[in-house]
Amino acid sequence: FFLPLFSPFLLGALLAVSAEPMVSFLHKKLRVPRGVSAGIGVSMAFSLLSILLLCLCAFLVRELGNLSNVLPDLGRTAKNGFSLIRNWLLQLSARTPEGLQPVLEENVNRFFSDGTALLDKATGWLLGLAGAILSHVPDSAFGLGTALVSAFLISGKLPRIRRWLLRRIPRNWLRWWNNALKQARNVFSGW
Repeated sequence: FFLPLFSPFLLGALLAVSAEPMVSFLHKKLRVPRGVSAGIGVSMAFSLLSILLLCLCAFLVRELGNLSNVLPDLGRTAKNGFSLIRNWLLQLSARTPEGLQPVLEENVNRFFSDGTALLDKATGWLLGLAGAILSHVPDSAFGLGTALVSAFLISGKLPRIRRWLLRRIPRNWLRWWNNALKQARNVFSGW
């Protein structure tokens, strides 16, 4: 229930934690103030993630262009295949007893007319899905902005937050989470 409310802050915390190595390097080694280090580190981490996302989107757009070039041919091939199967089934139904022929021909014709209707429904569903995704873009932009601002703020106070959490969380929970994270790291690095 509360996930939509807290998700921008969780994203901000993940971004702040991912920027922490650079922030601590700038703060400890180069003696840059923590707030400035947080601004630089989070900006660099966000920029890197944005570049990776843009590269992925560029790849998807290029592949969608290739798909759009092939799609008309695929549609014609599918229609030809459907008509061949329909004709073959109609020829088979012509070899059946005369009492069954009208029923079989009607079922074959109805099935293939429903097949194109099914294709039309699938196309309509895909267009509706694209519209639904595009309608969430403004909300996502607002949530991303909130996550970015919270990442800057969390990164500036991350050592204090970490000390506060370490004092409040029981040691056995910390050990369990530490072991689980080590196992996850081993699995992902081995993979």
